[in-house]
Formats: sequence, structure tokens, C-alpha cells
Amino acid sequence: PGTAGADFSTKRNEAAAVFNTDGQNTTGYATVRVRTTAITDEFQTFFRGGWGWDTSSIPDGAVISSSTVGFIGTEVGTDLGDTDVQIVSLATPTNETAMVAADFDPADFGTTVFASASVSGINVAGTSNDNNLFGLNSSGIAAINKTGNTYFGARIKWDTDNSFTGTWASSVFTSVGFGLAEQTGTNLDPKLTVEYTVDPPVLSNLASSNVTSNTAVITWTTNISSDSGVTYDTSSPVTDGDPSVYDSATTTSHSVTLTGLTGNVTYYFFASST
Repeated sequence: PGTAGADFSTKRNEAAAVFNTDGQNTTGYATVRVRTTAITDEFQTFFRGGWGWDTSSIPDGAVISSSTVGFIGTEVGTDLGDTDVQIVSLATPTNETAMVAADFDPADFGTTVFASASVSGINVAGTSNDNNLFGLNSSGIAAINKTGNTYFGARIKWDTDNSFTGTWASSVFTSVGFGLAEQTGTNLDPKLTVEYTVDPPVLSNLASSNVTSNTAVITWTTNISSDSGVTYDTSSPVTDGDPSVYDSATTTSHSVTLTGLTGNVTYYFFASST
């Protein structure tokens, strides 16, 4: 089997503010946060964040072995104590090019944790989306969409668990800030890295048909969608340098027409799909 990997940068939005629940941050970063009021044991806000990546280029038959989410840290606060920042599922936004307030509904953020790290362990001194890497567990890997966009959310553990285990204090917060795609430079974009293997297609039902004095049709099937190629010659074995016909369109039912053949001559061929 072949091995491949891909880095995906976040889908870009027109305005950073739509990612921020307080509607005030327009500097290209967002915050996940738990904040208190001045009233004892009262909480003011839970901030959540999310990212999206176009992962449709991952082949349908790919087997994903590992994946990481990476982002640049911009802020850390532990006034209420240390806890975890967690990567969870995020429902597909109403508009996939711009998150809006409704996309921050608690029901849109999952409670199954895909990856986590302590708030105090977030690196805010770096300048790259490799500074904070979250390795996804099997549930996170399973959530990667091979045919469209993949979305993950970020929450503070107390928000995910609906249970506060810190030390309450007046008008302070525990939080993590992270960069968004609106910042200049793709090295600052939240990044999804996916490592996967792809087994080569299995060819079957190879046949020739519609043979005339100067044409022939070669057909076969494959177990996964793949391209089509036929190499042919009047002598055997056929080699890579012999005449060939190639079709880059991917399919599981392949058909290639050979033209310009010479009548009453035996031709040898092999078909290939990748």
C-alpha cells in the first residue's frame, strides 16, 4: 500500500468577528473561556470556538492512521484554576463559509472528546500553527470527512462536562486564545494534518470488445474509484515505453478505446489504474 499525508489550512472567512461570541474581537483570533460575574458562584459566559477544513481530497479508500489539529496560541488564563481545553465535534455550520451566532448553540458542540491538553500547557510564545498540536483519538479520526468539509469545535472542559471543579473568584476567567485563518500568513492558520494509507485498486473483469480492423475497446472494473490506462504493442512483454492511452477521470467501471491499430496483427496490452 502507498502512504500519503496532507496538511489542510482552515477555510477562510470574510470577517474574524463572526467566530467570537462576544462580538468584539476583530483581530483574527478567538477564545474559548469560562468567565464569572461579581456575584458569588455565578458564571457570566462560556465561549466556544471552531474550525473547518476542506478534506474532500482524501481518497475514498484511504485508511487514516493518525491526525493532529494544530494552532497558534494567543492567550492563556487560569484565574479560576487549571483545566483542559478539548477538541470535540462541531455540527456543520448553517453557512459553510461563515459561522454565525446560531452555530455556537451548545447542541452543535459535542461532548465526546477527540483530544485535550491542559490550559496552562498551551504555548503562547510561538509563531506557528505547529506550536500546539492535538493528536486526535480514534473517534476524532472517524469524524474526518473524506467527501467534504471537516469541522471540529473547542471547549473548556468545565463547559463540556457541565461541572466546575476550579476555584470560583469574582469577575475573572480561565481561557485559551487561538489564531484563525483571518491572520496574515498561512503558518498562523489552524491546521489539520492527516496521515493515511491507500491500497492500490484491484482490477478485475479485464476484457477486449468491439474489435475492428483498426480499433478495440478495453474494459475492466476496480474496487475503488481510480484512473484508467492501457499500454499496448505487437510484441510481448509490453513495456512502459510502448504506446499507451490514459484517462485521468476516476471511475470503477473503466473503458479505453485503442485506435490506429493494424488489421490482422496480434496486439498485447496491459491495463492499469491508480
